[in-house]
Amino acid sequence: MKSDPNASGSLSSGFRRRRILILKSLLEKANLRRVNCVDLGGTASFWKANIPYIGTEFYREITIVNLKAPKKSEKIHYVFFKTIPGDTTSLDQIKDKQFDFYFSNSVTEHVGNLKENPWLMK
Repeated sequence: MKSDPNASGSLSSGFRRRRILILKSLLEKANLRRVNCVDLGGTASFWKANIPYIGTEFYREITIVNLKAPKKSEKIHYVFFKTIPGDTTSLDQIKDKQFDFYFSNSVTEHVGNLKENPWLMK
């Protein structure tokens, strides 16, 4: 099995796609549309690969904060993306209530699920 996150048929891409569909379900249940999201530790390639699965109606803007991110802005699948270099453990450059929600696939990827980690609900 492939584990290349950039290969659409890889195991890791499948896991990421499943998580993005869970996120889509949560946005639908909360009736959230055209939100501003910050992705802590994310990459533009993650969103390029997964926006088609979640849909463009949910996002107005996605800001990606990553140590290795070049500072730039672009539109991907009708969603405005902004990448800024930064340490996600010290978010001084982000103002309170600047975003509707925070997302981190990098964290989600390593935490697991409630069955494996019931302490997540404590």
